[in-house]
Parts: sequence; structure tokens; C-alpha cells
Amino acid sequence: MASREEFWSKPRPLGHAISTTTFASIAAPLLAGFSIAAVVTLVGRADRGLRGDLAIAFFSLAIACLVFAIQSGSAAASRHISVTERVALYPEKIRDPERIHQIRSEQWRDEAIASHHRLLTRLAYNTGILAFLAGLLCVALPGAGDWNVPRAVAVIIVGSAILVEIIQQAHRPRWLAAFLAPSDEDLELGYTPFRRRGVPPMSSEFVTQTLGSGQRTSACPHCPCRCAGPDTGS
Repeated sequence: MASREEFWSKPRPLGHAISTTTFASIAAPLLAGFSIAAVVTLVGRADRGLRGDLAIAFFSLAIACLVFAIQSGSAAASRHISVTERVALYPEKIRDPERIHQIRSEQWRDEAIASHHRLLTRLAYNTGILAFLAGLLCVALPGAGDWNVPRAVAVIIVGSAILVEIIQQAHRPRWLAAFLAPSDEDLELGYTPFRRRGVPPMSSEFVTQTLGSGQRTSACPHCPCRCAGPDTGS
């Protein structure tokens, strides 16, 4: 979440809200559907054994978590309304400071609730992913005397997927987690093998062409933007 010094509350990273809506509305329903189909198939088999029963349990957990992720993601999306859309709903209020304060308060409130729903969505989705992979591992495991190269490869692939998912969720070991899914902190602390790229300098000509011509300001003395009004100094 953003600090209170900012005028509008924004998610961190900025694309977090969109990504949560995407996997809650697309990936979660697909995985839940696959899990339901697997449970129905396994329940109808009399020779499923212990591995089949474990697979049913894991797939059932995946269904519950993924359905909850869908609901939480939908609730988060209903609260995450862009500032542009909010202001457009009340065009008569944008000139009134008290009304703007009211819109701002509502935006901070809704973004706080949306952030909570996004957290629940992420936790439920991650748990559902692990349960889905665990159920898939139970299905892939062959019985005694049934081992062969394709089945062994399938077990290794699913087991590796579970290990990678655990590393990403626990973010341990730090160096490997930073390689798989680097965060801002990982980049700052140098945990990634990639060189951190700095912000390239901008010439005044580039800024002028990008933002348009204007007067220099006291807040930005080296660029022609108008973020703090005209500069009265030299």
C-alpha cells in the first residue's frame, strides 16, 4: 500500500491489482475445473488405492482454495476503481475541495479493502496451486513394479514444479528465489545475477519534446514541467 503522504492510494507494484484479477478470473477457474474433473474420475474408480485417495483429498483442497480465490479476486476488483473513473462519476465535484477530500477518502478506504482481498486471493491461490500439484504428483506416482522412464520423468517434473512453487512462496533460499521471482528489495541488495539498471539521464530537449514547452518550476528546476507552478527565482 502507498504511504499517507501520497494524494491517492496506489497498489505496489502498480500492476498488482490487474495481475490478481487475471489469475483469479482465468487461471483459478481453469485449475478448479481440472480438479473437479480429476475428483469425479478418481471417485468412480474402485482400484484407485491409497494414492488415489490422497489425490482426491489434494484435489478437493485445491477446488476449495481456488473457488475462494475467485470470490476474493472478484471482491478486490469491485473495490479497485481507478481515480479517473471516480472523478468522472462526479464531474461537478472536482472544483470543490471538500468533495475532492470525500472522493479521496473513499478511494483510500476502497483500496485498503481491495488490498486485503488481494492478499486473501494470493494466499488461497498459492495454496490451491500447491494442492493441485500434490494431487497431480499422487496421480503420476506409479505403483510397485510399474516404474518406467516416462513415469519417472513425469514424477520428476511435477516434483520440481512443487519445489519451485514452495521456493517462490517462502522466498527461501533467498538467492534462488531472487533468481526465479526478483523483488525490488532483491535488486537493491544485489541478490539477483542481473545487473541493476539505473535511470538514464534525460536532456532538456527530450523533456521538452515529451512534456511540451513550459516554464521551469521551483520543484523541478531542471525540466520544463509545471508540477509546482512557475519558478519566480533565477
